[in-house]
Amino acid sequence: MEQAPLTPADCDLRDFAYMPVDASRLLDSDFYALSTAEEFKAALTLWFKCWSQVPAASLPNDDRVLAHLSGAGAKWKKVKDMALRGFVLCSDGRLYHTVVAEKANDAWAKRQSFRERSKKGNSKRWGSQKDEPKQSQTDPLAILEGLPKGILEPPKREGEGEYSVAKATAAPAASDKVFWDTATAYLGGKRSLIGKWCRDFGKPETAKAITTAQLERPVEPVAFIEATLRRNAREGPKAVAVGV
Repeated sequence: MEQAPLTPADCDLRDFAYMPVDASRLLDSDFYALSTAEEFKAALTLWFKCWSQVPAASLPNDDRVLAHLSGAGAKWKKVKDMALRGFVLCSDGRLYHTVVAEKANDAWAKRQSFRERSKKGNSKRWGSQKDEPKQSQTDPLAILEGLPKGILEPPKREGEGEYSVAKATAAPAASDKVFWDTATAYLGGKRSLIGKWCRDFGKPETAKAITTAQLERPVEPVAFIEATLRRNAREGPKAVAVGV
């Protein structure tokens, strides 16, 4: 019986600039003990390459492509057996790495969960004008609409300095200050980098990318944010509902 693919067909992690590696598991493996330097290099390269394929954790079953992706070139046949250790051929004709697939499925599940939460939040927000001010306080895009709540801080209780929608609209300078203060705090003081993103991609897109990073909690937030900005720039502007 053929092995089913190890990750969903639409599992796309190309904008994840990092791939988790279980160092202890790797160092205790037979692969680490038995592989040569050339074999280890080719294998590790293929692990990282397959992370950014679609489906994630897979590679095409073609020696010419694998020779190129692994960086082994003409030495591919020499390192092939060890470099493909852990990969299995699945029913879709692609090679999947069993361990990388575990990490990919975990990352994909978190992404789908985040999207579902965002969808529910947007549905709640735009479904009732009465609930809009309350929802805006926790919506990741609130900062873009003049609400000086910041992108990282949870909403404060009434009486603890919480701004109303009217006050926020009347105080864009305060909103801008909160954006810079919270974004800079989250990224460890990288104000010049945030400024560069704002110049290159616009402040709304920058705020959205930083918010997404804060919600998904990537290991390398700077790389994640840059990848998100580049992806959004490639895809172009999308229609966004505007509150009334």
